[in-house]
Amino acid sequence: SCNIYLAYVDGEQISNGERKFLKEIIAVKCYRAWAYLELAKIYGEVPFVTTPILTADAAEQAVASGERRDMVGICDYLIEDLKEYGELSKNDELRHTYSAAFNKVPLDKCFFPVRVMLGELYLWRGSFTQNRMDFEEAARYYHDYLAFTNEEMRKTTTMESANWNDPNFNSVASFYTSFFSLSNAETLTAIPMDTVEYFGTYTDL
Repeated sequence: SCNIYLAYVDGEQISNGERKFLKEIIAVKCYRAWAYLELAKIYGEVPFVTTPILTADAAEQAVASGERRDMVGICDYLIEDLKEYGELSKNDELRHTYSAAFNKVPLDKCFFPVRVMLGELYLWRGSFTQNRMDFEEAARYYHDYLAFTNEEMRKTTTMESANWNDPNFNSVASFYTSFFSLSNAETLTAIPMDTVEYFGTYTDL
């Protein structure tokens, strides 16, 4: 789906002096990067396709072509694909602030911060290559997201721990799960899951 969108969107259309669909293009490229990163974590090496697949025959041909990439190859491609956006002079503004929701997930939570995605890609590539520069770039992108000038991320809650209530461990106080609430400002991204029961496979996650 990401490949279809990227093949047909008019990425050069200008509105009010800015590229009209820039935020959507960044969002779609980040989703594609996240999906391939997760596939590489699970399977190690996977078929790698960046063009639209619109038929079952095209899908079979893509698999039969033998174009596969491992974690390093996937990260190589995706880092180059996203790097130009990671250097833009904006940060959280690159994500939309839609007021609508999808499956109870606010749409503004459906956008990956591009610098966080780049940090993940460099970190995972570095874990395979052991290249110090990859780890340094990961740290730089994480830092630039969290401490970007005039957009610094600040903690919104002090409830950050799980602790024993008494020395006999009769009970535990935990506020850790509160971080995963969609109402928590520190929740960066949420992936809406399928909630349609018709096909018998759905989730409330």
